[in-house]
Amino acid sequence: MSEHVSRKTIKTLSGITMTLLVVMLTALVLTTLWTNNRHLLLVVANNAVQPYGLIVDRMDNLTFRQSSFAIDNITLRHPASGLSLQLQNLILEPGFNGSGRLTARLDPFYVRWSGNLTDGALDQELRIDDLRAEIPSSSLECDRQYQCQVSIAGQGYVTIGKLSYDGIGLSQASAYWQAPLSLAYDSERGWLLEDLQTESQFRISNFQSHSLSANLSDFQFQQTVTLGRQLLDADLRMSLDSKQILSAQFTQNLQSGNGNGKFALDALKFDSKLTLSRLLPSLPQDIDVVDGQLLANGSLTWRWTDSQLSEVHGPITLMAQSLSGYVDDSVFTRLGWHAPLFLKSDGTVESRDTVSVALAGLDIGVTLTDINTRARFDTASRTLELDRPSISIFGGTVSAPGLSWQAEQTSDIELQLRDIDIADVLSLTAYEAVSATGILNGELPVRLSGTQATITEGRIRAAPPGGTISYRHPSQTSGNDNTDLVFRALQRYNYDTLDMQVDLLTNGDLILNTALQGSSPMLNDGQRINLNLNITDNIPALLNSLQAGRSVTETLMRRLND
Repeated sequence: MSEHVSRKTIKTLSGITMTLLVVMLTALVLTTLWTNNRHLLLVVANNAVQPYGLIVDRMDNLTFRQSSFAIDNITLRHPASGLSLQLQNLILEPGFNGSGRLTARLDPFYVRWSGNLTDGALDQELRIDDLRAEIPSSSLECDRQYQCQVSIAGQGYVTIGKLSYDGIGLSQASAYWQAPLSLAYDSERGWLLEDLQTESQFRISNFQSHSLSANLSDFQFQQTVTLGRQLLDADLRMSLDSKQILSAQFTQNLQSGNGNGKFALDALKFDSKLTLSRLLPSLPQDIDVVDGQLLANGSLTWRWTDSQLSEVHGPITLMAQSLSGYVDDSVFTRLGWHAPLFLKSDGTVESRDTVSVALAGLDIGVTLTDINTRARFDTASRTLELDRPSISIFGGTVSAPGLSWQAEQTSDIELQLRDIDIADVLSLTAYEAVSATGILNGELPVRLSGTQATITEGRIRAAPPGGTISYRHPSQTSGNDNTDLVFRALQRYNYDTLDMQVDLLTNGDLILNTALQGSSPMLNDGQRINLNLNITDNIPALLNSLQAGRSVTETLMRRLND
C-alpha cells in the first residue's frame, strides 16, 4: 500500500470519478437485462451504487445498438451531502468485440447539490458539455465493509468541449494518460494510490475565470504530469498564437511535502491587441502598458502539507524591455530593467544584486528624459537605495550621488542641477509676457519623509556671463513710481548675476527668492540696477494645469512615434 495522498484533493475529484466508473460498470450489467422492465433496471442500478451512499433517482430511455448502448438521462444523488449528478445522452461502448476498452460520450454533464457538504465536496455548480472519454480495461471489486479496489489499465483519454465551475471556464480541454492506474478505497482512511506510475497530458485552448484577476482566454495550455508512488512531476507550457511564452517544471514529494521547480517567461509582448489592461481586467482604468515585453525566470522550493502551500522561496530574475504606457495622467516610454531578486519564505522580496533601471521618457506635464539609476531594495524592511540617479530636463540634468530611503524614517538627498536652460523652464509657465535666457546650476537639499518632499535653502545660480530678461507689462504705468521703475528696467534687462534661494513647502508651494544684478538700457543709457524678486507657485497645481485637457493615449502614441 502506498502513502496516503492529500485526502482533500483526492476527495474533491474522486466522488465524480467514482460515480462515472460505477455508472459505466453498472451499464455493462444492464445490457443483460430486459429493456422493457424499467423498474427492474432501477432496482439493479440502485443495488450497484448503494455501497457508495448513492441513489439512482431517474434513468430514461436505455437503447441498445450494434456495439454500444445509450441512456438519454440518468440522475444519481448522494443524500448525505446533497450532491446530485445528472448525465445526459450517455453513450457507452463496452468493447464487446474483445478489445477490453470502454468508451463513453456525455453531452452534457451536470453536478448539483445543496445544504451542508462533507469535507472535500464541491461548493459550486459544475457543468461539463460534450464530454468524451475512452477508458481502458477496468475492474471494480468491493466487499461488505466497503473496501474497494479500482484498476484501470493501459491508455485512456478524456475531452471536454466546455466546462464551467465557480466562475472558471474551460474550452476545448483534453487529457490522456498511459500506464496502469490503481486506486483503493477504505471507509475509514479514504482513497489511497497503489502501484501507480502513470503519465498524463492536458491541453486547454481557452481558459477564463471570473474569480481570478487575469484574463487568460487568448492563451493555450499544455501540461504533462507523471505521478508515482511518492513523486509528482509536472511540465507546464503556456502559448499565445501558437508561440510558447511560459514554461515551468516542478517536482512534488507526496510523502515529505517538499517541492521544487523552475519557470521561464520567454517573452510576454504587449501591443495593441494584448495590453496589460486586457490581461489584468481588474487593473484601475488609469493604468496600462501597451508596448514592450516582460521576461522572467526563477527557481523555487516550497512545502505542501495539509493542502497548504508554504515556505516558498528562491531566486527570481525579472526583466523589462521597452515598456510603454501610462499611470494616472503620466506617460512613460521605453522603460527597462534587469532585476535579480530573491523571494523569501515570508513572501517579501529583496534584490540580491543591483537592479539596473532606465527610462527613455516620462511625461508628467513636464518632459523628463534619459532617466537612469541602479537600485537595491527590500520589501520586508521597506528600504530603497539608489546609486547615482540622473534625469535630463530643461536641456540640462538633475542628478544625485545616491539615496538611502526607508519608509518609516526621513531621508536626505542633495540634487545637483547642471546646465538648466531658463528659456525651457519659462516655456511651461503661464507667464507669456516674460522671456529670458541663461543657464542655471545649483544644489537642492531634499528631505523625504515617506513620499513627502521638502527643500530648505536650496541655491541656484546663473552661469557666467549671465543672460537677459524681457518683460512686457500690459499697461505703461501702475501708479507707483518704484514699481514703474522696475517694470521699465525689466523691459530689457541684462543680468550678470542671478542668485536664487529655493524652498519647497509641505503643501507643494515653491518659493524662489531671487537676487539680480545687471543693467538696463531702458534706464539712463544702461544704468546698473539690482533687483530682488519673490516668486511663488504651487507645483501640484502647476502640473495639473499642464496635464489638463490633454489625452493620455494621444500623448503616449505621439511619444512612441517620436
